[in-house]
Amino acid sequence: MWSEQKKVIYFLILTFVSSYALEFYTIFNGGVDNFGMWLLTSLMWLPALSSFIVRFWSKDWSDIGFRTGPIKAYLLVLIIPLALSFFSFYLCSFWDIRKMGIIDGVPVSKIII
Repeated sequence: MWSEQKKVIYFLILTFVSSYALEFYTIFNGGVDNFGMWLLTSLMWLPALSSFIVRFWSKDWSDIGFRTGPIKAYLLVLIIPLALSFFSFYLCSFWDIRKMGIIDGVPVSKIII
């Protein structure tokens, strides 16, 4: 039987290695412009894939449960991100921010890469 700590370590290693591998592949093959939504979707699903791989290896599916919770929790999960998105949008509109940059109009995306 695998310990919980061992499962977490394998999950983190798999997630980091797979996401960094995908990022490096993307960077050295033309960047995000060549991959678009495929890249973002793949990166989003890598932790789930890592979790399934670790669960398959450890043969432990006992902690997965699909239970319903209180309706208040579901409403908060929907309303909070929506409210933050609208707040950010209106804040950027108020300050007339179209493109984020640090120095001399260089976009953040160029600096990060």
